[in-house]
Amino acid sequence: MCFPTLYHRCPVGTYPSLIMDPWYFMDISIEENDDGLGLEEFATSYPDGSWIIVSDEYKIIYNNKEYTRVEYDNGTKIITLNRDQDTDTRLKLLLSPIA
Repeated sequence: MCFPTLYHRCPVGTYPSLIMDPWYFMDISIEENDDGLGLEEFATSYPDGSWIIVSDEYKIIYNNKEYTRVEYDNGTKIITLNRDQDTDTRLKLLLSPIA
């Protein structure tokens, strides 16, 4: 078991209180593969709420585009999607009141 106070990096799903994937709010997936692997196999979450998904072998799919890396910085609330070494897309997570 991974304890966030003892380790800097913990694989997704190892926090005792983590019930859902931290990217649940995104329509994101990984390309079909014969190994039956899902996004959680390539993800790491951090104690501050940030997370990263990296896969060189299988493409990460978001908005019908393929990426090799998706990173969420909980401090800035910015999601960065990379194709190979290039940053392709940056998104800002915003919360606004409903009238």
